[in-house]
Amino acid sequence: MTRRRSLARVGKTPGRTQQINFFAIGDDLVLVDLPGYGFARVPLPVKEAWRRLIEAYLGDREQLRGVVILVDCRRGVSEEDRDLIDYLAAIEVPCCVAATKIDKLKRSERGERLREIEDSLPVHVVTPCSATTGEGMSELWAQIRSLAAR
Repeated sequence: MTRRRSLARVGKTPGRTQQINFFAIGDDLVLVDLPGYGFARVPLPVKEAWRRLIEAYLGDREQLRGVVILVDCRRGVSEEDRDLIDYLAAIEVPCCVAATKIDKLKRSERGERLREIEDSLPVHVVTPCSATTGEGMSELWAQIRSLAAR
């Protein structure tokens, strides 16, 4: 998202982010990377600890303007993604969904996969994007700016 490759650690295995990481973007925006536990291959107690950490963080942040939920378009929406969206709705925190890794799908598959994601979620905006090719990143940043402006 920031076009700085070494800024955040990225691994091939889901669930490598195990703490809260903060990234200052200019003077007035901070992006926060929370543990992604949907497809992480970790013991259930670890997933539960991450869930509690995330809910405590999100539920107790006056400065929080919104949440971007990253969904790998190849894998689709997990139960944890749905639970998070329900939780955000309950605490009245707006969110948008970024369908990531769109570049990994054939063009003929993209529309169908995006419709599946949109149909399985109660959110209005799903933004397809790719950090590798930059596709959809300007649209995602527009969503983030919209959330930050609230």
